[in-house]
Amino acid sequence: MTGEPPLAASAYALQNNLFINLNNKTIYTSPEVKYLKRNLFSFKRVIKTLPAIKSVTFYPFDYTAAFFLKELKKIQPSIKVGWVFWGYEFYQHPDSSKTNLDSFSLAWYNKEISLFNKLKTSVSNVIKEALWIPVFNKQSLINAYSNIDTFYSFLPQDFKNVFQNIKSSTCQYYPISFLSIEEINKNIEWGHIGNEIMIGHAATPTLNHAEVLDMLYSIPFSGKLFLPLEYGDAQYRTEIINRANFLFKGRTAFLLHRLDMQAYYQRISSVGFAIFNFRWQESLGNILFLTWNGAKIFLKQESSVYLQFVAWGLHVFSIEHDLNKENIAEPLNVDQRQKNKAIIEELFSKQKVKKYWEPLL
Repeated sequence: MTGEPPLAASAYALQNNLFINLNNKTIYTSPEVKYLKRNLFSFKRVIKTLPAIKSVTFYPFDYTAAFFLKELKKIQPSIKVGWVFWGYEFYQHPDSSKTNLDSFSLAWYNKEISLFNKLKTSVSNVIKEALWIPVFNKQSLINAYSNIDTFYSFLPQDFKNVFQNIKSSTCQYYPISFLSIEEINKNIEWGHIGNEIMIGHAATPTLNHAEVLDMLYSIPFSGKLFLPLEYGDAQYRTEIINRANFLFKGRTAFLLHRLDMQAYYQRISSVGFAIFNFRWQESLGNILFLTWNGAKIFLKQESSVYLQFVAWGLHVFSIEHDLNKENIAEPLNVDQRQKNKAIIEELFSKQKVKKYWEPLL
């Protein structure tokens, strides 16, 4: 998808139709939502006014949400807690961000995150703590995971990854999807799938574009490259554009301006191959649509998306072992495309997605 993730946690007491966003500086707002200043005093003030509620569901459950839940539990200790999983709030913890990066992205990150910036962040965190503003604390967040009763995510593999080291957790898993395949492909004008190769979905270093470009440079292939870079880090975007143009002069196309959802899916509907070089989980909307549409998908073998798609029986390919001259020249055959399409339609039909949301209503 081409949207931005929320800037902080949102808590929804759905049983009472109460909607709270834990950050009043969010980009998109709704008159149905109460927006809080992101500090303990604001949280305490609102928590004291809440009626007795049966359950609270956080989307996502990050360190700000853990901060809020700790205070909420003091007033309503028996409340049931749900977590609608986004992905970044678990896989991109500030203390483990480097583990998502391959060599080029890591070198870029180390260059950008100077000693001065690290010092500035440390001082900023001290000031925030003094003002009772939530700051990342990994142990507090892990401790908060043990309070989660229900976990909703697109991939069951993410549930396994989150709770594999959480002792005494009795959390239950429920599938969820924000869009059905019918909603994603609505109003698309279908044409021919070509041999264009899409790399990633954003200008974010966790997608490790440079390593993919280098691998492709050593492989003879006839298609052109398409890199959606419309959101993300501006300096990283410039680095990747320069590298792509240097290695594949005249064979690259970049998406640099945001499109609405229909226009975006229309643009990628002709993509024949797509490579997503993230280590954990990103770009699910893109991958779901491209897989359904018949594109050949390459993923890191360790990613939760690769592991789950293989478990579902989908035809996807490993960057480490399958990204070669033969596989980048041969699209999926008819049987593979039909099987992928049937599995996606079974799992994410409009009827199924509606059913997925029932436990939250």
